[in-house]
Amino acid sequence: MSVELVHAREPIPAGRSSVMLLGPTAVAGTIPSWRPRAVDLIEAGWGGDESLVVLTPESWGRVRASGYADLRVGYRQGLVLVA
Repeated sequence: MSVELVHAREPIPAGRSSVMLLGPTAVAGTIPSWRPRAVDLIEAGWGGDESLVVLTPESWGRVRASGYADLRVGYRQGLVLVA
């Protein structure tokens, strides 16, 4: 089956198998994120009967919203509640 990637501030699907990519996020834009490679590895190894939701606290294109620190905490709390 497939993997559905959900970025920060996107609706989090409930009631489906999911994994959260929580961990360090580089502050400087010059350091590449480790998450795209993690998604590739998860996608290559996922063999479940349904699609897997992969939740990342990064935004599309790694563009941070204003108030990123506050949003990050709220988003991660939401991820934990869904999990």
